[in-house]
Amino acid sequence: MMTLIHKKKKKQPMVLALVVISVIVVIAIIGLVVFGNRDKNEGKSVQETHSSLQSLPMEQEEKTTEYISDSKEYYIDYVMVGDEQEIDKFLDVRIRFPNGEDYIVLAQKTITYITDKGFYMYLDEKELHMLSSARTDVEVYEGAFLYLSSYDKKQENGLTEYPINLFVLSAYGQYFDDTEQLYNRRIQLEENLITFMNQTLQK
Repeated sequence: MMTLIHKKKKKQPMVLALVVISVIVVIAIIGLVVFGNRDKNEGKSVQETHSSLQSLPMEQEEKTTEYISDSKEYYIDYVMVGDEQEIDKFLDVRIRFPNGEDYIVLAQKTITYITDKGFYMYLDEKELHMLSSARTDVEVYEGAFLYLSSYDKKQENGLTEYPINLFVLSAYGQYFDDTEQLYNRRIQLEENLITFMNQTLQK
């Protein structure tokens, strides 16, 4: 009888050890499940945040579809603006030479903001060079000037007619399609102006 009791007492530490190990295993499993779900939720939250950040430029692009290329906003204060020029209309920037020749420099543009002395307008590189050339012509040919013409509806033919000067053409010809035709038209314009000025001086 004493022997049996002694054997039972020897088994108790083993049972306690098994119970402790089982509890540790259960706690570990619960911990893995909890942290696993937490990681998934955090991952989902990060993905949702990343997705929302990616959608912001798309929303901005929809609001600025008119100027989504490489256009930049410029302040222009050397083009004549009418007293009641409306910024919500379509505009052509035109140049008139002293001999009466008149050309569209920029077609179907809009003004973003107008001040007492000028206005803001978006221009791409080609338009910027065309306007710079026209401004130079105004400075070179006395009596030439730049002005705005406006209209309510967008025109089917929005082609520019103005032949840029040869210095701009030689430096930035890559922005223009038919440089040979443009060159010939410019030569003709300058010949016309020289003839006109010579006749004016002789009077």
